[in-house]
Amino acid sequence: MPAAASSLQIAAALALRNLSVPTVDLPQIFPIVLFLYFGILVNLLLFVLNLVPLPMLDGGRILRHFLPYNAQQTFDRMGLYLMFAFFFLGFGIIMAFFSPLLGVFDSLLFAL
Repeated sequence: MPAAASSLQIAAALALRNLSVPTVDLPQIFPIVLFLYFGILVNLLLFVLNLVPLPMLDGGRILRHFLPYNAQQTFDRMGLYLMFAFFFLGFGIIMAFFSPLLGVFDSLLFAL
């Protein structure tokens, strides 16, 4: 299993754009491990993105059920403006929730 552990560490380093990682003498399964690692990263990012409370995303649909009627109507009217604001400020918001989730995922993965 040392080869699998080193493959996971190199895949994580490459995912974090640390391109100075030596990739010589990697096991033949490394491309599959890298593909699966990136697939999991994309799924985690989509999970966090869908929970953002914007009217057109799943998080907004959940939030609407907890708002009073007047606040719900205002939330629906402000949806387009919230989306524009999210386009400009959203990366920081997403990364604030995604980074700890990625840390937990990496620590669980490296514990294998």
